[in-house]
Amino acid sequence: MTSSIAARSAAQIQSTTSPPQPTPAAIPGARVAESIEATRQRLLEIGVLLAADSQADAVQTQLPHAQRALAKLSRRSAGVLGSDAPLVFLADTEDEWTSWKDQLDGWQRTLGGLVAQVDKTIDDVSGFEQQWAQTRLASPAGRLPPELIDGIDKTVVAIRDTSARAQGRREALLMLQGKVAESQTWIDSEISAIEAQRADRRRQLLQLQTAPLWTALAEWQGISMRAEATEAWRVSARSIVEFVRRSAFAFIFDGALWLAVVAALLRLRARVPRRSDEIRAESIHTLSRPLSAAFLISLVVIQFFAATSSIQVRRLLGLIAAFPTLRLLPGPLFGRSRILMLSLTAACVLSQIGDVTTGWSVLERLVLVGEGLLGIVVLLAIISMRRQARPAAIAAVLGVPVLLVAIGANVWGHVAMARVLTHGTIFSAYVAVIFAVVALVVDDVLTAIHRAGMVDSIRIVQTSGARVRRQLGWVMRLGLVCWWISITLDLFEVRGAVVAAIAAFLAARWDIGSVTLTAGGLLRFAATLWIAILLARLVGFIAAEEVLPRLRLRPGVSDAIAIGLRYAIIAAGLGLAVAAAGVDTGQIALLAGALSVGLGFGLQNVVNNFVSGIILLFERPVKVGDVVEIGPTIGNVRRIGIRSSTIHTSDGADVIVPNGDLISQRLVNWTYTDQRRRIDLPVHVVATADPACVTDLLVRVAGANAGVLSVPAPVALLTSFGDGGLEFSLRFWTERFEVSSRVRSEVAIAARAALRGAGLLGPTPEPAPEGEQ
Repeated sequence: MTSSIAARSAAQIQSTTSPPQPTPAAIPGARVAESIEATRQRLLEIGVLLAADSQADAVQTQLPHAQRALAKLSRRSAGVLGSDAPLVFLADTEDEWTSWKDQLDGWQRTLGGLVAQVDKTIDDVSGFEQQWAQTRLASPAGRLPPELIDGIDKTVVAIRDTSARAQGRREALLMLQGKVAESQTWIDSEISAIEAQRADRRRQLLQLQTAPLWTALAEWQGISMRAEATEAWRVSARSIVEFVRRSAFAFIFDGALWLAVVAALLRLRARVPRRSDEIRAESIHTLSRPLSAAFLISLVVIQFFAATSSIQVRRLLGLIAAFPTLRLLPGPLFGRSRILMLSLTAACVLSQIGDVTTGWSVLERLVLVGEGLLGIVVLLAIISMRRQARPAAIAAVLGVPVLLVAIGANVWGHVAMARVLTHGTIFSAYVAVIFAVVALVVDDVLTAIHRAGMVDSIRIVQTSGARVRRQLGWVMRLGLVCWWISITLDLFEVRGAVVAAIAAFLAARWDIGSVTLTAGGLLRFAATLWIAILLARLVGFIAAEEVLPRLRLRPGVSDAIAIGLRYAIIAAGLGLAVAAAGVDTGQIALLAGALSVGLGFGLQNVVNNFVSGIILLFERPVKVGDVVEIGPTIGNVRRIGIRSSTIHTSDGADVIVPNGDLISQRLVNWTYTDQRRRIDLPVHVVATADPACVTDLLVRVAGANAGVLSVPAPVALLTSFGDGGLEFSLRFWTERFEVSSRVRSEVAIAARAALRGAGLLGPTPEPAPEGEQ
């Protein structure tokens, strides 16, 4: 009630301190009748608005249930706070309170919006009342018909009645807001108590809780845990039932997803060629177990759609995931990988037993020792696996010393530290194995889709299918690794500390003259620019490989468009990166002005090449695929970059040429307008040969070659004659420049054979004596 009074007082203060509204002018007499009808219609609409509101009614109906649920949760929370429960149980209880906090915050926002809407309605009604009061004063008896005067009076009465109803609605909403605020205060106090308890437990991690294990074993008399274990399982069952109740829609969706994935995998298995050894090695293993693969995928997906789950629920889902994981692991039925997974599952079960025995230190400590020893055996086995498991071996190398420290802390008496380190390491390794199998399943499915030819209509798959598959696998693994890191930090109870440390680092500031930089701003700048570069590559790749080839553009145009898209995205990303860094544009201009002189001298060649690259992109004197000659270099243009271009020569070398040289130097483009090339072949025959017969023979020889164009037709010309013989030039054209050397050689060989057969080939000149060279 105190909160509601405070809320009403705040609203009244806000209404009294709001700026006064100007008094509306009186309605002219000619428009009174029309205005009466319009006002009545508006009052009817306001009446409907004030009559009922489904959102407020829903809050009013659900609030008593929420308060009863909060009372039950408060009793459970008091039990957890008063016992020696693990940190994970405290986190679980805090998650439940946080879930309720989010729900009540949503209610409060909804009610706040409704109060603002009613306040606007009250302001509108107050304006109507003032306007009609002014109209009544400006319309004394005799100036308007009695019917209109009576209508004005009735309108004023209706306005005042509506205003009273709006005020009552506002009071009811404010009272409801006050009740929700009381529950919010309750939740905040409970969360604060749990956070204080968790902070105290974290401080206890380095403290000695009990005597060394050998002393405790000597004094242990045994204890009956039936009642406590029953209560623990009852709490877990209640948590699971509540999760299922709140996630009913998610389970329905997940079941439909499981059926869809099973159907898709069965169809994919039917389309994959069975006789291919490569297919059998890469994808048949997963496709032969479609039920298990679909089940594992559905268990992962439900984490994103279900309600907030408790520690017990997450562990239960993890243990359930062991069944499809064991089925999908590669290797024989009783191979090493499956034995290791079974051992990890047993260690997780021991963790559950250890949580039940919390508070009875000897039994719990014995369970923790067994769990730690089993975990060490599993991790050592992972380290000794083949080289393909190198990432898992590296993680296992880090886990073994953690478990050794946990066992030592447990034996010495640091039970809290041993509990966190042991459970965190075991469950982290367990989740890592499950995620590795998920990655294997996705890789196998992508490989099978590619091999089955289901996406062959996509040009990118045709030209770069393996590359696309590798990139998709990399993105999927990156997401799984980030998720695993988040889970691991949560298991070791350090995620909050890590997030706080990262936030403190990102808030660090550096002043460089008049420019202020922050670590967060620099990180946002780098991340935004990196994403822009990746996006530019992706868009350019899709445009160049998939979209532009279908448009049948002129040669070089598609490459220019793809490069232009990449440049535009990078430029836009650079602007967004600067904005994300939070740097003032005035400071950037000042810094750029200070550095412009030095950069102008030091980077003038870079700027020249960059501008030349833009000229090459839009003017297109040189295009990708052209055969160019610049200085002694002749070859095919493979790439036009932002600073330089790559020319691939005929001997297999790649020459990197600055773009400025392609613009400023003399350049021969052999394929600027088309790919055709004219070949001049000199021919020497005997002096007694008939020129007409020779030219006819040469033309027929050239025309017989499939690589020689008929239009323009080959032609043979007599270029010189003398006692030593006749000199002819055989000129013909080829369709493509890159085959010109081969065609020239073929025509030369055929012409020599024809001239020798006709007896027209002149004698081979003898080499001159060495002294006369």
